[in-house]
Amino acid sequence: MSPSSLHLRALLFLLIISNTLHNITVRAYTWTFLEAPTQCGVFAINIFGSDGIPPFRVLVIPYGPSPLDNVEVRNIIDMQFTGNSSQVQFQLPYPTNSQLVAVVSDATGFGSGGTSAPTTVAASNDSSCFNPTSPASYDFYFAIDPENQLVQCQDMRIFWDPSLAQGNPSFLGVIPGGQSFTIPQDTITTVVSLGTGFNWTPSLRGGTTFVLIGGDARGSGTAGMWQSVVTFGINDITSCLSDNSPSSTAGPPAGGTATSTSETTPTYTSTPTPTTTSPELPTSSGSAKGSKTVIEIASGVAGTLALIILVILLLCLQRRSHARRQNKQRPIDLTAESSPPRPAPSVQQSEPTLQFQPQPPAIPVNERIYSHNIHLRDAPSSLPSTSTRSTTSERRIYAGTRRNMSTQGKGQKSDAQRVVRGTILVQHEDAGPSMPGPTRDPVMVEIPPAYTELRLAAVAGRR
Repeated sequence: MSPSSLHLRALLFLLIISNTLHNITVRAYTWTFLEAPTQCGVFAINIFGSDGIPPFRVLVIPYGPSPLDNVEVRNIIDMQFTGNSSQVQFQLPYPTNSQLVAVVSDATGFGSGGTSAPTTVAASNDSSCFNPTSPASYDFYFAIDPENQLVQCQDMRIFWDPSLAQGNPSFLGVIPGGQSFTIPQDTITTVVSLGTGFNWTPSLRGGTTFVLIGGDARGSGTAGMWQSVVTFGINDITSCLSDNSPSSTAGPPAGGTATSTSETTPTYTSTPTPTTTSPELPTSSGSAKGSKTVIEIASGVAGTLALIILVILLLCLQRRSHARRQNKQRPIDLTAESSPPRPAPSVQQSEPTLQFQPQPPAIPVNERIYSHNIHLRDAPSSLPSTSTRSTTSERRIYAGTRRNMSTQGKGQKSDAQRVVRGTILVQHEDAGPSMPGPTRDPVMVEIPPAYTELRLAAVAGRR
């Protein structure tokens, strides 16, 4: 991998991180339930943070089946906050044990504040806000084709009766606990038996719970809703999916989860947990939730910076590995001198050299040499020596060994300093006990003269 490609990857990663930080900044404002929703009770929401642009609005959607013997009495509620207010409250006409999903938006667009997870309505003594036998009704209705099917990356048609709608209908997509968005409209056409509508390719992953909501000029939800789970289809097409495809949020859903343990003691938890806490309702000032929002934003930024540092370290390691591979692939010049030549050792004529140099044997002329054929087992601990004369340099030769022993006077140097390594001859015997060999006479070996006396005379003459 070349350094240029590494730089391009690093630049692309930084662009992605910048976009993520921008999204965190846009979604900086949050909201929460002021208390657990109860049957015919007060439904209250409070906005925290200064990044939201009023007016705010909340869309409350029925979720799941009705607990009243499948009689659906719940309507979709689209409520706008008053003026620049950051708080709204109204009566909730939903029965006990039913569920709802809330989506908060501001002037920037639908779902900018996030979507809550399904929240269960707590019980209360008041049931005057709905008729358990009268189903909810809407101003107009829509349908889809194929009927009751929502397939990943497969075209579908959304259509309606234009005579009942006011203005151009609009449609919203809601993923409980995840992302909510406006359905993009293609060219509106009229098809026989399918009415007026448009085609849409859902870029939703299979297994995602999805709610489709229709509305018109009178508000969102005036055409009702349709809920389903996205299927994968026979071919499992994924060409429309990307990292930006709507999905469920990995972290805590917007608004937290409101629960209740009894009719009179509602509790609230900011994150989904199976336990309950004591009632603690935030004030309208929103200082507690505001500080929590700041902490969440700071945590997100810190995590992003940690990712950037990790990627930079990985890039540095890749560059170092690339440099090492280049050094390994570089050809070696065998003709280049790897080290300077060694200087020749200075040898003085008067000093003996440490390197071995062949010399003629320095043995006196009249010296007799005996060689004995001995075995290692027969060798005595100390061999006898034969001396022919007492000279300055006395040499002794044993069986298979030659040594030089010198006794020098003051200031006199001799060739006896050169020591020839001795050799011991060992003859291996056959198996069985060894018999002592016959006594043999010594063998005389003649050695040519070494001219030692002439050399000593020549040296004495030069002095």
